[in-house]
Formats: sequence, structure tokens, C-alpha cells
Amino acid sequence: LETRAKSELRGLESELRDVKQETIRTTDLRSEAEASLNQHEQRLEKIHEAYRTERKDMNKQCSESISAIEETELHIHRTRTARATELRVSEQKIQEIEEQLKVVLSEQEDIEQKTKDSILSSVEGLVRHKDWIVQTLTTLSDKATQGREGIESMCS
Repeated sequence: LETRAKSELRGLESELRDVKQETIRTTDLRSEAEASLNQHEQRLEKIHEAYRTERKDMNKQCSESISAIEETELHIHRTRTARATELRVSEQKIQEIEEQLKVVLSEQEDIEQKTKDSILSSVEGLVRHKDWIVQTLTTLSDKATQGREGIESMCS
């Protein structure tokens, strides 16, 4: 009986050593897993930080581009308004010149021809100026629209 108890005690002691060794291995594996997890979490945080920084930079660039487009559009609008005003003034001047021409026609035929030539020359110049203004505004508008579409497509 005593031998049997000693034998069981040795068996139990052996099992206890095995359990202790397994506990040590499990603790080591757990420590390695935690260290690996910490490394992965640190890498993930660095990736997130890089993503946030890149996104912030992209948002800043988009905002700057949109501001530049809005400023350009405002400039175009102001230019259009100024050109339209110039055109109205030019058209009013044409009307005034035509009225003066009628008065001159009634007074002298000789002066009529000279005045008519002068007015026609002014009208042609104003028409060329008007055509140039319209062409310039159209070109500016087309370029602004293309630029805006390009920026919007880059930001999308």
C-alpha cells in the first residue's frame, strides 16, 4: 500500500511538473502573443495616422482649389459685368452719334458725308470692340469651366 501511494505520489509529482512546464510555455506564448499584438496595434496606429494626414492634406488641397475656382469665377463675373456695362455705354454712344448724325443731315449735305464716314468708322471700331469683348468673355468662360471640371474630377 505504501509503495502504491509512493508510486501515485511520483505520478502526481510528474503530472504537476508537466502542468508547471505547460503553464510556463503558455505564459511565454501569451507574452509573445501580447507583444505581437502590441506591435500590430502600433503599426495600425501609424497607418491610421498616415491616412489621416494624407486625407487632411487632400482636403486642404481640394479646399484651396475650390477657393481658387470660386475666386476665378468671381473675377469672370466681375469682368462680364464690366464688359456688359462697357457694351451698354458703347451702344448708348452709338445712339447718340446716330442722333447727332440726323441733326447734321438736316443742316448740310456736305457735312453729312464727312460726319457719316466718321460715325461709320466709329461704329465699325465699336463693333470690332464688341466682338472682341464677346470673344474674350467666351474664351474666359470656357477656360474657367474646363478648369473647374478638371479640378472637380481630380477631387472626386
